Amino acid sequence: MRGIVLILVSLNICADILYSQNISTIPVMDATFNVKPFEVDWGPWFQEIRQRSDGSIYLYSNDGWNIGVVKLDSEGHKLWDRYYEPGWAIGGFFIDSNGNSYTGYFNSFWDDKVYIRKFDSNGNANDIEVLIEGASYVEPINIVGIKSLNRLYIIVFYTKEIYDPEYQYTDGVVIKCYNTITNEVTTVKDYTPATEFFNVEDIWHNEWGIFKGSEDGDIYYARHITVGGITKLKVEKFNSDFSVRALVGEKKVGWSE
Repeated sequence: MRGIVLILVSLNICADILYSQNISTIPVMDATFNVKPFEVDWGPWFQEIRQRSDGSIYLYSNDGWNIGVVKLDSEGHKLWDRYYEPGWAIGGFFIDSNGNSYTGYFNSFWDDKVYIRKFDSNGNANDIEVLIEGASYVEPINIVGIKSLNRLYIIVFYTKEIYDPEYQYTDGVVIKCYNTITNEVTTVKDYTPATEFFNVEDIWHNEWGIFKGSEDGDIYYARHITVGGITKLKVEKFNSDFSVRALVGEKKVGWSE
């Protein structure tokens, strides 16, 4: 298994879009997992490999448009796989304490809704609508979960149109939370304007970054930012309610020197 991980990470192998729905008897040593042939061509990139305490292994792929999830048993035999082509894929993959796995997508930028797709441990899918109240434009940044808190967060940039008294618009970043036990969706925090969240004036020429959750309840946020011609890798940490934000570290990257 370690060799397969190294292959996926070091070569960034992508896959052809040929998911089957059959249980596999091919062991993990076969890099195709009887799911699809690997090709050095455009296709869903395998981005994460996770193993649960029961030994089951999950593979997650996302190329920005298409999403795939594969579940293997502890010996590497494929139990099921699911592939779907939403309008747009949201980055991030999460497995809760009951073995449910989660991905995200949205149908259009010009909308007020985004979606979480939940797969139960047998691969049955259910879509959860997340309403971004009053939005006329949405651009989700990431989904990230904390298993110990039964929480799945979805971070969304939005714009809202206002006619008071003339047409204008405002933007922001809202943190929505889906409770994996109660199935409730709540708003954790709403940053308005969006510069309050990104802490840079030019949000369109800076990376929006990625989020990762930790089981101690913190959420880490990493990105490159450029201010005054200097580009830095910046890592910050939020608590689970996004009420506390702290700098973990930052470092100037080579190409800005």
